[in-house]
Amino acid sequence: REKERKREERKRERERERKSLLGASVYWRKVTMLKVVLFFILAVASVKSDKPEYVVSNVSLYYESLCPYSRDYITGSLNTAYERVPELLRMVEFVPYGIAEETIVNGTYQYSCQHGPHECEANQKESCVIRYYPNYNTYFPIIECMSADSEPWTALDRCSFGHDMTPVHECYESGEGLKLQHRARLLQDNLSPPLNYVPWIIINQEHNDAIQNNAQLSLTRYLCSLQTSLCPPGCFDIKIAPGCPNVQ
Repeated sequence: REKERKREERKRERERERKSLLGASVYWRKVTMLKVVLFFILAVASVKSDKPEYVVSNVSLYYESLCPYSRDYITGSLNTAYERVPELLRMVEFVPYGIAEETIVNGTYQYSCQHGPHECEANQKESCVIRYYPNYNTYFPIIECMSADSEPWTALDRCSFGHDMTPVHECYESGEGLKLQHRARLLQDNLSPPLNYVPWIIINQEHNDAIQNNAQLSLTRYLCSLQTSLCPPGCFDIKIAPGCPNVQ
């Protein structure tokens, strides 16, 4: 019996060793697989990081809805860039206010605009469009259309592109548009350097004479000139060459 007991113990011991070795083998196979997966992920990430990318820009525009220069820029240089090189635009921000005066009458904001009451009305309505349709791919076409209209202050429904303008009308009629104009004034007052004319163009949080002049002349060409490794198709048919001077 003693011999049988010892044989059973040795048998159990060998079984434990076999399971231990099997477990270790499974463990190291898992470790190896994880290493392979990690290597693959890093390799893909490396390839992705080496892929040429566009230099995209944020464009901010401070303007007046009835200013002829603002309207020309929105419907001209800016709209051309929006249509030809949308890949180079991360964001287009509109702030309709400009050279206006704010007063408070009985607790309500009131405005006097450089081009008269109709401009104040259009400024408010465009602010309401941005408030209720905050994606620039939605509000830019609407405001560009209003800017091209002979009467921007009445053009809201003509320029809706199928979007429901009810909340925009309610925004204007309720006085919310006046509050939005106050916010626009605060944004404008905090600009550095301070705004002294419109349209006032800011690209990637920077404004200077060179940016203003280049962006106003041809925003498309200016955005293309910022590219370092890749240019979209819209850059290659610019009549004013070069479109992508830094891209071979």
